[in-house]
Amino acid sequence: MTPEPDARLEAAVRRALEGLRPVPAPPTLVGRVMAALPETRPVAAVRGWPAWPVWIRWPALAGLAGAATTAGWALTLYVLQPAAAQLGATLKPLWAAGRAVVVMAEAMLTQAQSLPPLWWYSAVALAGLAVALTALLGSCYVRLLQFTTPMEKGISV
Repeated sequence: MTPEPDARLEAAVRRALEGLRPVPAPPTLVGRVMAALPETRPVAAVRGWPAWPVWIRWPALAGLAGAATTAGWALTLYVLQPAAAQLGATLKPLWAAGRAVVVMAEAMLTQAQSLPPLWWYSAVALAGLAVALTALLGSCYVRLLQFTTPMEKGISV
């Protein structure tokens, strides 16, 4: 016996199954199935907020608004204000460091504005020279790697 199914047998079964007509259900089946199901009582429709009497809706709405207002006040007073104070105390050193950086930058800018233009031209030229030398060294390094690649020398890695 082979573990794989026979292709001819499978094709014959497929043809036989495709040739069958669908079997209709007997007409009395629906009635018998419905009779076998337990009877259910109709559920009352949920009418919601508009169905409440007005004399209950208005006080409930006023009570909910008062509760929300009180909760917001309590949240602000007992949670947010202490948290803000603690956060302010935590961030105070960062604020001082930021102000120190700003003051130093303003001092450096003031000093830089007092330099003659020749210094600025020299600084720009020096920065351009540094960029050009970096590009030259990088291209030399890449070229050197191309000459020393083992594949070009015929060495298999």
